[in-house]
Amino acid sequence: MCSSVLYDVCIERIVLVGTEDVRKKFWLQLAEHNVAVGNRERPAAPVALAGALYEPLWHLPRVASSNAARANDRASCLELAKTLGAALPGACVVASVDELAAHLNSGGASASPGEEWVLKARFSASGRWRHRGKGRFPVDAREAATIGNLFNRFGPLIFEPWMLRTDDFGCTALVTKDALCRAGFHRQDVDGQGRFRGLEILSGVPESPWFTAREAQVFQGVIELVARYLRTLDYVGPFGIDAWRFE
Repeated sequence: MCSSVLYDVCIERIVLVGTEDVRKKFWLQLAEHNVAVGNRERPAAPVALAGALYEPLWHLPRVASSNAARANDRASCLELAKTLGAALPGACVVASVDELAAHLNSGGASASPGEEWVLKARFSASGRWRHRGKGRFPVDAREAATIGNLFNRFGPLIFEPWMLRTDDFGCTALVTKDALCRAGFHRQDVDGQGRFRGLEILSGVPESPWFTAREAQVFQGVIELVARYLRTLDYVGPFGIDAWRFE
């Protein structure tokens, strides 16, 4: 969420959530679940989102890997953020070094002090598979080679102006065909390079001191919009939203 939606907070991505150990356990049990349900498209009865939220996971229908991938694609998230008025100015998908050069030289990073910017792989997290740069083209040979390698390895990349973060937040939730349950909000500890370091968890949002009443209301609205978007992909299950304030 950014200035037009949640003042100066920017939606960054939607991501399936869980620690590495939880994810491993999730996929192992999901494999067993898939064997058990075979080709069944929907569970026999609606899934109740009550009690421990991990319990309904094993009763959800299978999600096609292509749909889960689309939900995690930063390009899809960027388009959704644009429809919400919540994308960073100048953020876009660039498919080649030439497109990147044209975008930078037309002021694509002008929203950032010093015209700093970052390229990110479409499937990435925690500061991995990206490149930070500054200024316009041309760049030196070493940086050009690094950027070229990113395009060769990952294809089209996400371009964003590099903004000075002042607060990082996130929210986790569980969506089914008919229901949505918010698990809670958290604040993220992120270093100056945008790398994840830890979480601070606090229940009670929107009463949390982290947000103004307006911000909490908008954040809740975004969660509901994202859930509706995920349903259009036939995605059911856990998801999370990352967001941050910037100067």
